Amino acid sequence: MTGSLTVDPADIGSSPWEMFQDAGFMEICSRHYRWRSAEWSGVRGVARNLPLLGDLRARVFGPEARVGAQWSDALAAARAGCIDVMTNLSVRHPLFECISPPDLVSMLVDLRGDRDVLFSRFEGRARKAVRRAQREGLVVERLENSSELDELHALLMRLTGGGQLYEVPPLPLMHMLRDAGYARIYLARWRSEVVGGIYVVGARIAHGYVSGFDASACGGLPGSLLYWETMAAEADAGREWFDLGAQSPAAQPGLALAKRAYGPVHLPAFRYIVRPRGLRPALARRLLSLRGSEPRR
Repeated sequence: MTGSLTVDPADIGSSPWEMFQDAGFMEICSRHYRWRSAEWSGVRGVARNLPLLGDLRARVFGPEARVGAQWSDALAAARAGCIDVMTNLSVRHPLFECISPPDLVSMLVDLRGDRDVLFSRFEGRARKAVRRAQREGLVVERLENSSELDELHALLMRLTGGGQLYEVPPLPLMHMLRDAGYARIYLARWRSEVVGGIYVVGARIAHGYVSGFDASACGGLPGSLLYWETMAAEADAGREWFDLGAQSPAAQPGLALAKRAYGPVHLPAFRYIVRPRGLRPALARRLLSLRGSEPRR
């Protein structure tokens, strides 16, 4: 398998965002962000609610993980001003506007098979980088205590300029999800100092929720060993795929090239804005427009 191989959603069997359809996981997220935990004919999401008017806007990830292709009908009938959806199933519907780049893909590494098979799927540059890091003493371990998560979060915030480069989940939310058993965290250490980490959620598909690695803190070593040890541990735990995240190769060529080193397949991904019919949804959209807060392309 190479990064150029595009697969059908049926070959994966679920959504990389399947955890975002788990009731307990979504309840924790909605409670933290003070959104309403919502459900529309089996599709779970979160919504901003205004008394008397109803849901102004909502967000949904991976609706196909629970109800398959029927998710589009469920959201088209929802009573919300607009619904922001991330999915791996394409939709043709008059109420749906696709606002994602045409080449947006989820990049998934196949974890099935033994460790030798998994390692062989990596490109040569990644295998070489893993061996170099092993020789030079980089260590990857699973996180064991809360203080280490605090340390990782501080590192991620520093690497992202306070979350400007890419979003870093709030530390309290990361603690809540881990304490509830929804997250596994892997840390890279260089001479006892935390220099990187990956925060993973998901069941059959391990979703890399957020990650970071500071090569400058360990003599320029690449972060390939962190990803290798994380994927190997997730494979040992029975996960079948590892989701490296969704991006547009044209818009993010450097990131796509870096992820290609791990031999992922491409699963088409889409972001839709759904604008249901009805008086209340129309009034909600009018209010969002006046506020300038309706999602745009």
